[in-house]
Amino acid sequence: MPLPSSTKPDFEVDFRETMDHLRGSLAECLSALAADPFSPRALGRQLELDKSLAWKVAQLARPDDTDAVRVAQQLPGPAGQKLVVEALRRANAPNGPCDRLEVAFGRFRRLVEVHGGNRAGMDVMLASLSAGSRDARGMENSRKQAFQGNSAIWGVQVRMRLGLHVVAPSRADPERVTIASVAGFYDFQRLRADARWPLVSIQDFGEGRREVGGLGPLDIDENPDSPLLPGFSSENLPPLEVMRTSQGQVTELSEGPLGKSGAQTFVFGHLRRSFVPMRGQQPDEFGEYMTILNTPAERAQLDLLLHRDLPFPGEPTARLFSKLETGTPLDVDTSNRYELPLAGSLEPLAGRRPTLASPHVPRYPELVDRVLGRFDAALEDFQAWRLTLRYPPIPTIAVLRHSLAPPAGG
Repeated sequence: MPLPSSTKPDFEVDFRETMDHLRGSLAECLSALAADPFSPRALGRQLELDKSLAWKVAQLARPDDTDAVRVAQQLPGPAGQKLVVEALRRANAPNGPCDRLEVAFGRFRRLVEVHGGNRAGMDVMLASLSAGSRDARGMENSRKQAFQGNSAIWGVQVRMRLGLHVVAPSRADPERVTIASVAGFYDFQRLRADARWPLVSIQDFGEGRREVGGLGPLDIDENPDSPLLPGFSSENLPPLEVMRTSQGQVTELSEGPLGKSGAQTFVFGHLRRSFVPMRGQQPDEFGEYMTILNTPAERAQLDLLLHRDLPFPGEPTARLFSKLETGTPLDVDTSNRYELPLAGSLEPLAGRRPTLASPHVPRYPELVDRVLGRFDAALEDFQAWRLTLRYPPIPTIAVLRHSLAPPAGG
């Protein structure tokens, strides 16, 4: 029978106590031998351990190394733990500290068994503790494995997923904003011949939220009937199918050539004129710009450009939400429970004329200039921020968010 929830051990508390016991016991053994944990090579010779095991012992024993999570992920397995205790006893370390170290290693193995099931499961749990529970940097290896698995399952992958949002005051109504959005899929590969894929979706809004100027393709002069930007996409693309749904429309990619030799780039752009008011009606209201991440990607680059004339207070932020529960609206009250750790932060691109060039997006400054041309504006008229993600989890929604301007006269 499972233990009542109130008596189950707390993982983080159990982990911290176990590591403190383990490191303290080992430090006691090495101190008795006058062994230096800051010299792994000398430590290895003194204990007759190979270089790899001596390095792990040194990392575990160093008193100035406070990253217990990283040390635990590098801890030797049961066979290596036995070799360490035997080496210490052979070097004439006192029996008391050696016995305590042996018990501490056993406690760590019990920790793995109770909480993680095995070392692989334990490492995933440890990654969530790295530099705080909201930090996912330590999970990059897990995200990479997920990317590889999702690529095989869905039969597609992309090298770079681009999301760009540009916001400026509307020329038709200075109290509203016009928003341009660009979605890019760079080096999209099919790994399965019959793989079809939804690239972009556009949501229709109810009458209460309908934009004044309407939604239209960004490159309306050259491609008035499609959001595709031909000048920035691959040539000789396969047909794209547009399907109507109950909430809007989805542009879908049909079957095509396989592998890297058949890789293609798709860039889409939309413009929403006089879309929404720039001022909030209530305190703490915000504007947000969403990029749906549902394609296995090696990297995602999400940029936000805000016109300098917009009276938005504070700095924008980035958040990541699960999209597994697709019926859940992303309003403030319900979205927080689906928030995921974000491996990165929204960084400002400094300078009066921000440098937007990206090694992962060819001709990106030219693309941004094309977008800004729809605003009759120059890059120096905007402030810019960028979020870069390695192996972004799918399906998720990345949200770039800022506070709205206060009511006029408020």
